[in-house]
Amino acid sequence: MDRTTNTVANFALNFLIGYAVGALLRGRRAGVRAGLVAGVVGALASWVAYGRFEGVDELDDDGELVEIEV
Repeated sequence: MDRTTNTVANFALNFLIGYAVGALLRGRRAGVRAGLVAGVVGALASWVAYGRFEGVDELDDDGELVEIEV
């Protein structure tokens, strides 16, 4: 996923979660406000964090195994 698609997807997901919680607790109008706030915060976080973990290898297959005696 590119940066923009990732940001839009995170906004949508966070909006839905914020809307559901806000509407459940305080009504539809509060749900929309909570959804917008949650969506914007999530979108900004994903925009800033995008690409931070691109160079990180999940597993290092070339590394030596360390045995620990118990």
